Amino acid sequence: METCFSAVDDPMGINLQLLGLQAIPRLAEKFDVKLNGFSGFLDLYGTPPEDFHVAFGKCGEILEWFFGENDISWWDVYSNSDIGMERMALARDIGLDKEDRVLDVGCGRGYFTIAATTRSRRVIALDAMNGMSRHG
Repeated sequence: METCFSAVDDPMGINLQLLGLQAIPRLAEKFDVKLNGFSGFLDLYGTPPEDFHVAFGKCGEILEWFFGENDISWWDVYSNSDIGMERMALARDIGLDKEDRVLDVGCGRGYFTIAATTRSRRVIALDAMNGMSRHG
């Protein structure tokens, strides 16, 4: 049995690659890049784990290329992913503003925490991490 990707083994970062699975098709459209067989996250539903690992690895290669050739940042990946766009809309819709202080209990990977930091004065995030490929 093959070992799964982990944040330790993956220099790109598992969180960034998870967001990248969603963001790459949008980034490709934005920069007019042809992806040649990589269509994104939605096509992975119901696929065997082996296929997911192949797509996940390809995602890392594509992200490295985008970082090098198109001068994007992690923020571009986050803000073009479904997760990032949803969390940014949530922070906006609940009315967070620069005077607010946010306590994000059970923050998980911190996707909402990131959105809250763009709209709030101060954000504190807490999570009882399970140690499975997540370090914080």
